[in-house]
Amino acid sequence: DWVEEIRKSAAELVKGKIKHSSVNEILNSTMALNKVVISERRNSKEIENISKEITDRVIQDVKILSVEEISQFDFEMRKNCYRIIFSDKILDHKQAGYLLKMEKHTYCLSIILAGIFRFYEPRIEELDIYLNNKSALVRRMTLEYKYSLMGGSWDGLEANLLDNNAGVRKYVVWVLQKYTDLDILNYYIQALEGDKCHIAIIGIGENGGKDQIDLLIPYLKNSNTKIVKSSILALGKLMEYDGYELFWKYLLDPRLEVSKAAFLSICRNSIKYNEKKLFDEYKSNENYHTKRYLALLLSRGNTWERLPYLLHIYNDIE
Repeated sequence: DWVEEIRKSAAELVKGKIKHSSVNEILNSTMALNKVVISERRNSKEIENISKEITDRVIQDVKILSVEEISQFDFEMRKNCYRIIFSDKILDHKQAGYLLKMEKHTYCLSIILAGIFRFYEPRIEELDIYLNNKSALVRRMTLEYKYSLMGGSWDGLEANLLDNNAGVRKYVVWVLQKYTDLDILNYYIQALEGDKCHIAIIGIGENGGKDQIDLLIPYLKNSNTKIVKSSILALGKLMEYDGYELFWKYLLDPRLEVSKAAFLSICRNSIKYNEKKLFDEYKSNENYHTKRYLALLLSRGNTWERLPYLLHIYNDIE
């Protein structure tokens, strides 16, 4: 409230409520407190006192609760709880590790892992375990933390060039280019013979040029759908608009993953097809996902010619 006396009275009531509320109620209320903090209708001293009361109360209860119980809180409660307990060294290292292992939400993972790096200084062996975590965010944060410790590249870093996350690969490329003379493109070409061929293909698309187009074309005939999909995405980066006919061919592929890869390559390169060509194929094609992508491409047009076709599609859906 704008009125100071009302705010003071409300603050006293909140402090009293904190003493008699459960930790669940307190954690759920912190979202409302955060909104008050970013508003202009407050006395900062009052808010600081309330925040301290909440923090002290949560820390007190967390010492009683098990980490198993904390990991079962709903998202909002976990988020608010982690913000408090990882603002200091409240848990022991093993408990923090358990929460990291159990957590699935990216935002919560970032809070936990930042707390682990800040307060527990994990050993290199533990960092190597984090680098195999299912979460790309955990792997990326771990690489950044290890880089801060090592002050540069390290033996084995190049293996992360085959990470399935583009952000992780981009970061590893940056470190290797800055501190080593590793031929990254050649590394990916050599990796085509390994069990992560599909990622090697993507890596070639990210680090290669038009000279690598002929190298990747044969992989479009591979029996492994994942490899075909990766090849289309990589060629999308290398061929750009020159992939006009190629991407159209694979847009009509009955395999969803392949068709989607072609659709993405078309969109990323701003390739435009004739409205009648799109509509005729839409009418004759029987694959749901292909019809959907054709309709989306038709809707991306910026000419009046597309409108009658879109109306036909709309009536068809009705």
